[in-house]
Amino acid sequence: MLLFALVVFLENELIYGQQFPITDEALSADFLLPIGKGKVEREGKHITLVSYSIGVKTCLEAAKELEQSGIDCEVC
Repeated sequence: MLLFALVVFLENELIYGQQFPITDEALSADFLLPIGKGKVEREGKHITLVSYSIGVKTCLEAAKELEQSGIDCEVC
C-alpha cells in the first residue's frame, strides 16, 4: 500500500516586506502547527471569517467595521 501526504503552501507576494507579530512559541525549533486547525486571530460569537495570508488583514478590518453594526466576528 502506498501512502503519501500532500501539503500545499500558498504565499502572497503582496505581503513581502511586511512585518507581523509572532509569539515566542512559534519561534521555537520544535513548534508544530496541526493540520486542519486554524489560528483564531480574533474571537467572535456571531459569524466566522476564514482566510489566509493578506486576506486575514482584510478580514480583521471587516470585523472592525461589522462590530460597529453589532456583529461580533471571529477571524481565523
